[in-house]
Amino acid sequence: MEEKIENYIDSSLEGLEPFLYKLNVAGGIILIIIGLLLIIKNKDNSKRKMMIIGVICTGIGVLALSSGIMQMIL
Repeated sequence: MEEKIENYIDSSLEGLEPFLYKLNVAGGIILIIIGLLLIIKNKDNSKRKMMIIGVICTGIGVLALSSGIMQMIL
């Protein structure tokens, strides 16, 4: 009985695998866009916190995008 449940879970997760990779890439692109908007919007202002948050969002977005692409390739 346990093997049937494990096989069912494994097959369902394998079916979701391509969707999760695409979701990772899309999330990375969204984070990059949000980060760049925060950086550009607060470039002239003295709001350093928002600019730092923009840099962090951009960095995490680049990591998520590269991770998703590498997982789709391999």
